[in-house]
Amino acid sequence: MKGLESFYGRGRITAAYILLFPLLLVLSCVYGVAVVCIAWLYRRGTLASLRPRNSVISIGNITLGGSGKTPLAEYAAAKLFEAGCPVAVLMRGYGRPSVKKGVDAGSFEALGDEGSMIEENAGGRWRVLAGRDRAFLVRELEAGGFRGAIILDDGFQHWRVKRDCDIVAVDATRPFGNGLLLPAGHLREPRSALRRASVLCMTRCDQAAPEAVEALKRTLLRLNPTALVVETVHEPAGLYDLKIKTKFDTDVLRGVPVGLVCGIAQPGSFEKTVVAMGGQVVSRAFFRDHHVYSAGDLSRCCRRAVAAGARLIVTTQKDAQRLERLARATNLGMDILVLKIGVRIRKNEAEFNARLRSLCPF
Repeated sequence: MKGLESFYGRGRITAAYILLFPLLLVLSCVYGVAVVCIAWLYRRGTLASLRPRNSVISIGNITLGGSGKTPLAEYAAAKLFEAGCPVAVLMRGYGRPSVKKGVDAGSFEALGDEGSMIEENAGGRWRVLAGRDRAFLVRELEAGGFRGAIILDDGFQHWRVKRDCDIVAVDATRPFGNGLLLPAGHLREPRSALRRASVLCMTRCDQAAPEAVEALKRTLLRLNPTALVVETVHEPAGLYDLKIKTKFDTDVLRGVPVGLVCGIAQPGSFEKTVVAMGGQVVSRAFFRDHHVYSAGDLSRCCRRAVAAGARLIVTTQKDAQRLERLARATNLGMDILVLKIGVRIRKNEAEFNARLRSLCPF
């Protein structure tokens, strides 16, 4: 799916996309039929799904990347832990260098950037596992005696594991892309798939116009009148030095010329956050999501930032998992600060947290 970013990943319509659009539209129709048929086969039991002994919460989306589901998974894990419930987060592990899987798998090599980020923030409070076959991970976890709640990150389309609650993240700034299914558009499933959701979570509501947020809420409730609809915003949760882990207050960027380096699905959202913190963005180096950095990439980013007058570089915590080793091995000539992002629910927080607590097995 990463290759599709060359067509429309950041809101751009390229010449290649226009040229190939008729073919992409045909492929979208084929893809849509396949998605609907697979879902039907799982629902009727022709294709088998695992029913775990533990409560299972899926946190996913229906669009291609960048909806904020991973911070939401971390939020859910933290709330369940606070309620006294043991938690395991199961990741797909995109871009992980290792094929190792299982309950003992750890580090960036085995978990990927998002998984290792969640593990870092967990601080041992919950477990993080990664692997394409999440049914295998569930079996192995439960065979080891785990008793608690299992969170499937990016699990809305993962039919092989039955769940008790489907939480779907919908980005308020671009909820459905161009409204077309892959590969002509961003949608993984038709919008009608949102009827399966227990909770519809509108993310980045602070970056969308209030009237757009209200219009999206009405659309979601038309699609699924019984779902709990919540509004969330992404907020800075801290800054730290990439190499030595020194922590800084979030106002340290105020009035400072900075360069941005990131390889995420929505770099524009990252930039808006830095600007809101008072940073003066003078250079940008945006790579595709899950980009594997080389020493040359990092050196060029630093040189470009210095030439533009930047005093430091800011990157995301997700990128930090891929950059830390390179930064330690390279004399960059400037500091790199890592921005941590958290989720705050601004509407229906109590209802959402109560829904999570109800899924604790004890």
